[in-house]
Amino acid sequence: MKRLLAGLVFLLGVTGASAQTDPVTAPNYNQAFTSETTVSLTHGLGTNHLIVACYDGSEVQIAPSSVTIGAAAPFNVDVVFSGSTTGRCVVNAGSGGKYYTTFSSQTTITITAADLMIDAYKAQITCYDNGTPRRRVEPDSSEIDNTTGDLTIYFYTAQSGRCTVS
Repeated sequence: MKRLLAGLVFLLGVTGASAQTDPVTAPNYNQAFTSETTVSLTHGLGTNHLIVACYDGSEVQIAPSSVTIGAAAPFNVDVVFSGSTTGRCVVNAGSGGKYYTTFSSQTTITITAADLMIDAYKAQITCYDNGTPRRRVEPDSSEIDNTTGDLTIYFYTAQSGRCTVS
């Protein structure tokens, strides 16, 4: 039986090798905001391989309407909310077992447990398209095979881009 994976975070990266562990390591960047619909994150981490997670004033993770990264250095991030929001966003460029894969015109992506190198039940998935600027693409669902530990990500329509799992 397969188990649905929850807990999406917003992650950004560029296309590169088909699949690999990200070698980037850097500390977190944290920015609080009050009553904002758009937050610009000037993180200074020097990479576009980023994890972006946002939380409301009660420390509950929230989903922005969009997360966009600058096309070139310094790769600043713009987070847009559907309404006025108070909370904080965290940007991380650390690896810690982060895995990514690029794909073209796919509705299903499977990552084997051996390639993933992290506990899939704790995995956080974020996908971005190949556009300029890159836009977050929300997977339709994802699941973990209880026997093999493989992670499968599903899209309702064919997508091209990059998914990162951490």
